[in-house]
Amino acid sequence: MEKNILWITVIGAACIISFYGFHSGSKYFSDFAGYYTSSKILVSTDSAAFLYNDEWFVNRMNSFGIPDTTFIMYVNPPPVTFLMIPFVWLNPITAKTVWSVLNLVFIVIAFFLFLKFNKIPIDSLKTTLIAALLTCSLPFLRNLQRGQIYIFYFYLQFFLFKDICKKILYYHPFHWQYFFW
Repeated sequence: MEKNILWITVIGAACIISFYGFHSGSKYFSDFAGYYTSSKILVSTDSAAFLYNDEWFVNRMNSFGIPDTTFIMYVNPPPVTFLMIPFVWLNPITAKTVWSVLNLVFIVIAFFLFLKFNKIPIDSLKTTLIAALLTCSLPFLRNLQRGQIYIFYFYLQFFLFKDICKKILYYHPFHWQYFFW
């Protein structure tokens, strides 16, 4: 009975944090503005040579319909520019919402992969605590609010971890993530 109450509490808190992350995230684009704008520039006729020209970048961001943001300049490594290409055909608000929904999917899959790789039973107290740490936290909220890519990186880590455990020494398709760091 205590486990059920704890799970209901964790799931309820995760839902509240997710709702707040989506709701307040629709007002401020923060990091997502940089990812989206740089990807949009890459697929347009603009020159990517200006990605680090702050004034030009902010003007392009505004021209793409991104509202006032806490984002000031694009400071990410150039390969991050490729990340949002699948979303540039959507308007910025829709693209950020889709990205946030995908982050929820990524965190759920990463959670179950973590349990599997560490052989933690689904009905243990550890499982509930791990779920709480992953979703009932300020980093999780900020990732949704700001449209960040850290949940995505966390998700990709499991593919590298799986390959390292199997001692596979080839370039797995998911290893491209390390070009971002």
